[in-house]
Amino acid sequence: MKDVWNRVLSNIGEKISQKAFDIWLKPLRPVRQSENLLELEVPNKFFKDWISENYQTLIKDSLFHITNTHFAIQFRLREEEEEKKKNRDLWKKFLFPAPARRH
Repeated sequence: MKDVWNRVLSNIGEKISQKAFDIWLKPLRPVRQSENLLELEVPNKFFKDWISENYQTLIKDSLFHITNTHFAIQFRLREEEEEKKKNRDLWKKFLFPAPARRH
């Protein structure tokens, strides 16, 4: 997955400005790939919306160029994942408190 994604980034990097690449594509992280689905982690909802509107077609075209497979793109918000982890950690502390220290 990382190899394919790096090739996609390289391909797109040849087509857009370095500034746009650094701002919008560098922060994307592939988190899951199936036969014809690529899930990308994005920093927030604004980012997701911007990528969907401005770069999703370019990403799909690059994926097809490299893999000869039509991919659907799905986005996962990084903020949500971090929030879920924080909540899980809080619940673990609540459900499984550390044993009290004896004097």
